[in-house]
Amino acid sequence: MSRQIKTTIPFRISLDEATLIRLGLLRLIIAHRQWREQGSSVIPPGQCISISIPGRKDVGEFSSECQSTVLHVVAVATNDFNSQSRRLQLDPIELAACILGVRVTEMMARHGHLEPRPANYKARCRRLVRKLERLRKRAKRAYVCVYGKRAFAEASHQWQQYVRFARSFFLFCSCNRTLLPDPSGRRRRKLIQDEWIQFFRQELPDRGLDVPPEAELRKLIQRSLRLSRRFIRRHGQSTVHNNPDLLHDRMVNYIVRRCQRKKSSAVKKKRNSTMRRNQHEKSKEVEQD
Repeated sequence: MSRQIKTTIPFRISLDEATLIRLGLLRLIIAHRQWREQGSSVIPPGQCISISIPGRKDVGEFSSECQSTVLHVVAVATNDFNSQSRRLQLDPIELAACILGVRVTEMMARHGHLEPRPANYKARCRRLVRKLERLRKRAKRAYVCVYGKRAFAEASHQWQQYVRFARSFFLFCSCNRTLLPDPSGRRRRKLIQDEWIQFFRQELPDRGLDVPPEAELRKLIQRSLRLSRRFIRRHGQSTVHNNPDLLHDRMVNYIVRRCQRKKSSAVKKKRNSTMRRNQHEKSKEVEQD
């Protein structure tokens, strides 16, 4: 991550803007320290539900260089304000770290984890993100002019992998919601549900059970996922980490039990209907006699 003057963009930042950046990046630094103390092996909360589903293994890659960039931004860009504003020079990766910090701060405030909550934080964060995005694009052009597109693509890919890793391992809190905005969250949840639907379409017939209609099966899967999240919140991540198949088996057993209950209820209902029909036919025969 080069910090040479010729690849940086000068701009002025206010004390309030620096605070919005600093709060989110400090949350990231604290989470990284806790992750290291836990042995860097805990399953990320965001992957616990889908850990046994094929194709859900890309959690990014940790980069000590990107972590150093975050520390640099906190130490240099948002610290030691002698007035209400100061002039900075940051490269595109450092500006991307600032944007990440603002977005994490916004979500922390939205979750109620900042006391007191910053006044009008949504509008302030949106304005600051737009400002930083414009500066990042200018810094990107300067970086490309000096080092070329390939060098920027490599640096950008490394940062994106780090952000994906941070989203999975660092940016979760006790309320079990990600602290990073996720515009495609609904689409990703739907993809997870679709993978479970395909799994149960093969699993249920093997157990001699009928596959429910897709809408009904999707509701069962959604309910099972909610129960799994509650289980993680109640028993902790270490329980899931020590028993990798625990959540998978709980979800499968839950839906299998519901389908078995539905099948037995349908059989019982059909048997009762047959008995009532036979009784009705017998009563008719008695009346005719």
